[in-house]
Parts: sequence; C-alpha cells; structure tokens
Amino acid sequence: MKITKKGEKTMIVVNVLTAKDLMETLKVSKTTAYALMANQGFPSYKLNGRYYVTEEELHNWLRSIKGKTFYT
Repeated sequence: MKITKKGEKTMIVVNVLTAKDLMETLKVSKTTAYALMANQGFPSYKLNGRYYVTEEELHNWLRSIKGKTFYT
C-alpha cells in the first residue's frame, strides 16, 4: 500500500493481484491459484466473476500460515 498526497487530496494506492499474478507469485498451477482464491480462508475478493487479492493481504495470509500445511 502506498499513500500519496496531491494538494489537499490523499490517495491510497493498493496493488491488486489477479489469479494469473498469484500463479506467477507463488509458482503454482492455474487450478491451484483458483482453488486458493475460492477457499474461504483466503483473503480474496470476487468482482464480476473474477478473483482478486491485495498484495498486502496475500503477504499477511502467507505469514499467518507459516509453518502450517494448507490444502486446497
């Protein structure tokens, strides 16, 4: 997340990842990426039939499952 100020306005810029981005980031298959994003314990959002996750929430989720086995 990045906060920038332009005049009197403050903008918050959030990096949003798609399933394809998740595949590349985690080096998993398309099937696994979609299964993760559809999982109730994963911090994804579904908008117009597509899944998204913020980079920050992905990092927080990865820290929360560190040392645990996660099955999709």
